[in-house]
Amino acid sequence: PLTWNQQGPQGPAGPPGASGVSGWHYVVSPGRDIQPGSAGGSNVDCPVGKKALGGGVSQSFADAEFRVSETAPAGSYGTGTGWYAYVYNDGPEAATMYVWVICAYVSS
Repeated sequence: PLTWNQQGPQGPAGPPGASGVSGWHYVVSPGRDIQPGSAGGSNVDCPVGKKALGGGVSQSFADAEFRVSETAPAGSYGTGTGWYAYVYNDGPEAATMYVWVICAYVSS
């Protein structure tokens, strides 16, 4: 017989748990106009409790001439809870940048 502080034999393995990622969510920033010959940055945040899995930046029309300087995970103190992008508008007219992020709950 076992006493109250002794460990018994290990039981059989249980079924595998759910995936470590759930609640997939796509978020796009409202957009920021970038004038010709100018630069600017913008960010978008994941819903509370979710982490950024990836992201990027897009432009308002196909012929816009954005040069991407930076696109990276963002969030205070490296938490990866959003996405940031910085672009230069090398084109002859204003264009709008949109930053987007794919978010999910991520278990460790």
